Amino acid sequence: MIIKDLIEEYKNSVIDKFSFLITEYLFHLDQIEVNADLCTIVYKKDNIIIRLHSEILDNRFYFHLNDGNKIVLFHEYFKQFDGSINWPDLMPAGRYYDDALDRNVLLLKKYGHDFLSGKQSL
Repeated sequence: MIIKDLIEEYKNSVIDKFSFLITEYLFHLDQIEVNADLCTIVYKKDNIIIRLHSEILDNRFYFHLNDGNKIVLFHEYFKQFDGSINWPDLMPAGRYYDDALDRNVLLLKKYGHDFLSGKQSL
C-alpha cells in the first residue's frame, strides 16, 4: 500500500471512529488537512476544540482537547481519571492504528462526557 492510500484510509477511519462527536455532542468537522504523512482533523463546538493530529509513518498521535483557555493531550486528561494511563498506551503499533484509535475513543467516551458536553473545563 502506498503512503497516499494509507493516509486516506487512516483519515477515513478517524472520521468514522470520532463521528460520535458530531452525532452525540453536536460538534462539527471544522478542518481536515493531509500533508505527506501528516493528518490533522479538527472538531469544534462553541469554545471546545478537539484536534487530532497524527504522524502516520512515525506512529504518533497528538490528540488535544482545548477549552479555549487550556490545551491538554488526551493522555494528560485521561490520567486524571486513571493514573495508570501513559502516552505510549494510546499510540499505534506499527501501521496498525485501529486499536489505538479505538482505545482513544473508548477513553474519551468514558472520561470526556462532561467536557464534551460543555459542563466541565480543563
